Amino acid sequence: MFLGFVELLRVLIRMSDDELKELTPEEIEALRAMFFKEISAGPAEELRLIVHPELEQLLYNNVDIMAALLVDSSGFPIDFVTKYETKLKQEDLLVIASANIWGLFAASERESMGLNLGHVKRIITRTKNGFLFITRCGENFVLAAIIRPRARLGVIMRELAVTAKKIAEKTSNYTL
Repeated sequence: MFLGFVELLRVLIRMSDDELKELTPEEIEALRAMFFKEISAGPAEELRLIVHPELEQLLYNNVDIMAALLVDSSGFPIDFVTKYETKLKQEDLLVIASANIWGLFAASERESMGLNLGHVKRIITRTKNGFLFITRCGENFVLAAIIRPRARLGVIMRELAVTAKKIAEKTSNYTL
């Protein structure tokens, strides 16, 4: 499955700096697309197929949930669903958001454990334009959701807890 990626790396490694500088923007974009295609194959793609219906159902069930993102413990995106139109390419948006979300969750977990408060179950961040909820999904994943400002937070917490439990059950055999 990763043979194309390995061959690509071999070609790039053999290229001199001058040859790399001569690549056109189109060639660079093609290499970038191939890279994302290759890294999205394998267990992560299988996981995406498993969790995607749950994330879509989450957005369908509640009009106040504007987007949802599942992130693994390495800070990599597994899947993303949204009601927003995005200007960034989806891969770029996912990589940026995933790393930040996992970083926020991991920092909260470290502080909570340092204060002997136990593991973090969820983080709720209120902003001018709404809320960011981050909820643990088993040991290896977190579910992040962007919520409208006037949402009923109790309903949102229930929806996210139910979805997180379903995702945790479906992903319990996966460690990335």
